[in-house]
Amino acid sequence: MSQPRHAEKKISEFPQFRKLRRGVWFGSLPEAVAVALFDSGSIVEYSSGEVIYAEGGAPQGFIATLNGAAHIETIDRSGRRVLLYAASPGTWFGELAAPPRQSMLITIRAFRPTTVWRVPVFQLKRLLRQEPELVDGLALLETLRHRALVEMVCMTHRPGTLSQVAARLALMDRLYKESDVETQLSVIHMTQSDLADMTGHSRQTINAVIAQLEKEKLIKVGHRRIEILDPDGLDAFSESQ
Repeated sequence: MSQPRHAEKKISEFPQFRKLRRGVWFGSLPEAVAVALFDSGSIVEYSSGEVIYAEGGAPQGFIATLNGAAHIETIDRSGRRVLLYAASPGTWFGELAAPPRQSMLITIRAFRPTTVWRVPVFQLKRLLRQEPELVDGLALLETLRHRALVEMVCMTHRPGTLSQVAARLALMDRLYKESDVETQLSVIHMTQSDLADMTGHSRQTINAVIAQLEKEKLIKVGHRRIEILDPDGLDAFSESQ
């Protein structure tokens, strides 16, 4: 068992704790459970491009992004990279355990210098024995993930590329604001090539879509980033195409 840290300071006073508490999921946990989960972890920093969580590896526990951005990705059967999600600060991910002889299915990579809060597997298992309410909390997190996944799958059946991309960006804006309810302007850290890998369209097609969404003043594209200017407009635009 790890030794208590910073005994002179309450966990709830740490800026990392307060920041994570702004997320819809972590913020919904009872105070005692949130403190116990936070106190079982530690800060880990990654440089741009560094792997946080490797496909095919052993479970790495529970991880929350504090700063920076991380890409959750995999490789399909044809060998093509598929970007599943671009995680913002406040996003939780990770696994408790993998089935026997089964490897992890995703890779998580720092897109830019990124700081995470990591709770090791053995600490998480200990907490699940000591804090029964955490079981319900993790079940809720899985439900939220499943709901987002279903929405993403449904988006692939929209009739046009414009509609699909606008809907995906609007969904990511909502998820970012769930990760930090104080977010005013969602900034998705990715390139247009990344967006192509996420949606399954060619880079040329995505370039045209992005240009159209910028023309409508729904987004603003910068260097390796996409700002969501009008999420309601994106939703409406996705329905109208």
